[in-house]
This record gives sequence, structure tokens and C-alpha cells, in this order.
Amino acid sequence: MSPSKKLHVMVTGAAGFLGSHLCDALLAEGHSVVGVDNLITGKLRNLEHLKGESKFSFLEQDICSRFDPGGIDYIFDFASPASPVDYMKHGVETLQVGSIGVFNLLELAKKYAIAFFLASTSECYGDPLEHPQKESYWGHVNPVGPRSVYDESKRFAEAVTTAYRRYHKVDVRIVSATNRRLLDATTTIGGTNKGSARRRSDRLRRWQPDAKLLLCQRRNRRDIEARVVQRAGTYEHRQSRRVHDP
Repeated sequence: MSPSKKLHVMVTGAAGFLGSHLCDALLAEGHSVVGVDNLITGKLRNLEHLKGESKFSFLEQDICSRFDPGGIDYIFDFASPASPVDYMKHGVETLQVGSIGVFNLLELAKKYAIAFFLASTSECYGDPLEHPQKESYWGHVNPVGPRSVYDESKRFAEAVTTAYRRYHKVDVRIVSATNRRLLDATTTIGGTNKGSARRRSDRLRRWQPDAKLLLCQRRNRRDIEARVVQRAGTYEHRQSRRVHDP
């Protein structure tokens, strides 16, 4: 994805913490963005500042139902409950968004011959016996445990994304949030810790310098994705308007 070529980009999970930051970053690059979210955990408050942005539109849509936003040039898939509080409450929906939802998005990528970017997670490794986890490590997983609805959803999402690359030649990216050096966003920011907003903000400030490491574990990295994630750190001082609680 070339920063010099202005594209029409779709971001799913756009009303979430990372998705809303990604919308900001893409708009700052000059791209136009359609944000998609069913608002099961996402918050419209995260997108309020974009109401007057002519290059941004919002579509309230469940990606598990087939839809077509029209001609798009790139898909970023950040749609999924991410915190344990959310995915344990919405277990079936979490499994669906990582399977049916990803299938639907990949079909769009195939139809329009565009790239598909999957936001995955280090939770794919389950309860790892190796720290930090290398790409050669396949994990230590429990497919029937309470966290399996999220872990297996993301593992399947990676499998189907890879299959579309292998069998349909779809241009794909898989990027995993890692806790190699930064705090795990799914547990630290996501609501399991019921500390004050100030304490959460302190944790975010500690997380911010390593934000670029979001990209350190997956393949097919491109400059635009790297800049988007690195830039996320510059938004942390505006965290007060971002909502990541269940």
C-alpha cells in the first residue's frame, strides 16, 4: 500500500480502540476511509471527532452478514471483541467474527483483487511455554477452555487468510499484537483491571513507546502498516476520548 497513492480503505472494528486510531492514521495519510462496526463492543464516541471529515464514512454493519460497500482498495480487519470481559460475554459472536466474518471480508478482497490485512493476536499461542515466542513456535493451546472462543477464533482467522492466499492468490497480511516487550493490550487496556482511568492512562503511556512492536511477529510487512502502528503512539496523549472498556 503506497502512501503516495490515495486509496479508498475499509476498516472493520473501526469504533474500537485500535480501529479508531487506524482510521485517524489513514486519514492523516490522505486516504479515504469507510469505517465498519456492529458496535457490539465498539463505541461511537471513538469516532465522534470524524463527523465533519469528508473522507470518512461510517457503516453500522455486522461483517458476519454479507455486504458490499462498493469499490474499495484495501481492507483492514480489526473486528473482534478483544478483552476477556468482552469475548467471554460474547463468545459465540467472537467465534463467528473470526470465521464467517473473515470469510466474507476475504471474498470482498478476492472480488476487488485487493489486499487484506488481518489483525491477529499473540493469544494464538495459547498459554505459551516459550517466552518470547518465535515464529517457529506453534503454541500451547486449549481448544475447549474459557478463552478458547477468542484464541481459536484468531487461529482460524489466520488459517483461512492463509488459505485464500494459497488457493485464491489473495494478497494478505497477518499482524499479531505481541507482549514481547509491551503490555498486552487485550488484558491491560481491555477491562480486566478495574483500576482508575488515571492508572489505565499511566499504563498506556508505558505501552506507547513500544507501539511499533505490534508488527514484530508476522510476515509480509509493508511501510504503510508500519507507519500506522508506529504513529499510534503519537495519539496516546489523546486517549481521554478513546473508549476501550466493556
